[in-house]
Amino acid sequence: MLAKVAASKQSEKFKALWDGIIPDGKSHSEADAALCAILAFWCGGDTEQMDRLFRQSALMRGKWNWDDYRQATLTKAMAMCSEFYKPINKSSAADDFNDLQQTVRELAPAENDRYPWNDIGNGRLFADVFKDIARFVPERKQWFIYDDTR
Repeated sequence: MLAKVAASKQSEKFKALWDGIIPDGKSHSEADAALCAILAFWCGGDTEQMDRLFRQSALMRGKWNWDDYRQATLTKAMAMCSEFYKPINKSSAADDFNDLQQTVRELAPAENDRYPWNDIGNGRLFADVFKDIARFVPERKQWFIYDDTR
């Protein structure tokens, strides 16, 4: 998650706050709130995760251990955040391989003479299963994978 924040539009502000750099004219408490606001977005509003991450930052200080200060800062950060990061729905491994399993069932490698139990058969099976997305280019001696974009 920290890598995503560091690669976002907020990266410079985040990195400075994460490294404990307080913007000119701002107090340490305002810097705490600003970092928590960024964390609120990226943590999807999970205050426990925000707390764990804040404790890893260079802004961490004894005052953060005061329950009232920590809760007030996290609450304020949540109020400042009008929307939260929503990662692309992750599918389970079973979901990822459902289509693959169906393709292999249709090819029936155990009963098909095209796929003998050796490297040639395995190569043919691989080529038939992944022909829509994977190509080996002998001239370049590398594989090219199509990701629905390029």
